[in-house]
Amino acid sequence: MYTKHFALLLVAGLWQLLSVRCQSLVISEQVPQTIAFGSCNFQFDKQEYWKEVAKNKPDLWIWLGDNIYGDTHDTAVLRKKYIQQMNNPNYTAFKKLVPVIGTWDDHDMGVNDADRYFEHKAFTKNLFWDLMDEPKDSPLRNREGVYHSVVFGPPGKNVKIILTDLRYLKQKPGKDSSMLGEEQWRWLEKELMESTASVNIIGSGIQFLSKKKLSESWTEFPSDRERLWKLLEKQGRYNTFIISGDIHSAELLRSRYPNDKTRELFEFTSSGLTHSSWYFPMEENRYTAETDYFGKNFGIIRFQFEPTLSIRFEIKNMKNKTMREIALAADESGRLYMR
Repeated sequence: MYTKHFALLLVAGLWQLLSVRCQSLVISEQVPQTIAFGSCNFQFDKQEYWKEVAKNKPDLWIWLGDNIYGDTHDTAVLRKKYIQQMNNPNYTAFKKLVPVIGTWDDHDMGVNDADRYFEHKAFTKNLFWDLMDEPKDSPLRNREGVYHSVVFGPPGKNVKIILTDLRYLKQKPGKDSSMLGEEQWRWLEKELMESTASVNIIGSGIQFLSKKKLSESWTEFPSDRERLWKLLEKQGRYNTFIISGDIHSAELLRSRYPNDKTRELFEFTSSGLTHSSWYFPMEENRYTAETDYFGKNFGIIRFQFEPTLSIRFEIKNMKNKTMREIALAADESGRLYMR
């Protein structure tokens, strides 16, 4: 991914690599202008859409899950499918122009609805990091999951991207069940509470605000959902939004905070790089800020820091046409609102 400098620690006479990076990696001091993202990608597709994404001149690409469709318990097949994606000519050409980061969801961990009980999760975790071009000796490979964070831009004009892993330690859905696990929760709390970024972006493989029943969402994990709401309110800067995937369509969502009805949380879902589905959009979403888009799509986030912070969410079709969009701005305290 990027050149990283790791410290070595002498313990019991043995040199060991630090297993957790203490601070978010600053991947660029350039002021961010455009971030592109997407999810749900067939590795066998030609993926000519990468040329359209590149026309937006993104500073960064974020994978949000189902980056390939493994759908097997055969590790040889999983490896073959990851390699097929890594060798896709259109994708490799795009990577020469744009840095790539991301997280995963169920199909790229291995099978539909994959969770902590998937027997090959450690194997596919390394394949995931290979797709991200993460060095073989990276401490991120030692984590229980693929969660990590990066910072893009200089102080005062920067964005922190916090990528969660909702699969590796995911329990079966239930009132007190968790997708993240306690260690990841402690990490997430630290990432948000100590962030000095102008904007925080939380990357989630599945939707947070949606309560649709035909697709997975945080609603199936009410304890996790309530905990994130409380964490965002505790952080108190209201400068965070969520990006998500999974549903094979695109949505722009908004919801008022539970304990501060004057503030809103925004979520931008982009899903279906190579395919889209009709059955997910059939369910009404009470949190929609703009009408859904049901075709294949990718997401574009545009930032402007002068004279004040403004953000634009754009849903693009595969001809790079903007199909839906909303604009956000920040007040004098940096809190986001819809213009």
